[in-house]
Amino acid sequence: FQLIHKKSVEEQVKDIVDKLRSIIALKSENLQLEIVVPAQYASQSYAVLKSVGSLKKEEWQNNGSLKAILEIPAAARPNVIDRLGSITKGSASVEVMQ
Repeated sequence: FQLIHKKSVEEQVKDIVDKLRSIIALKSENLQLEIVVPAQYASQSYAVLKSVGSLKKEEWQNNGSLKAILEIPAAARPNVIDRLGSITKGSASVEVMQ
């Protein structure tokens, strides 16, 4: 497997884990996060969400904000929260769904 400079680290790690999973039994826990992003940060945040996990649901609100359900590996949670916090200056809401 070769690293590709044009792809994000998160995308490449996901590809690597998927390939390893087919060779050896790897178990990883996934989380579903409910994320709400204010309108002024929605487009930037949307690109990040698509790159770090699987968007299970997205709802664009009348006020331009984004409400999304994102599935990610549990270990990626701190990174996702940090990246969203950086983009939205702490104004995004992130909750783990049961």
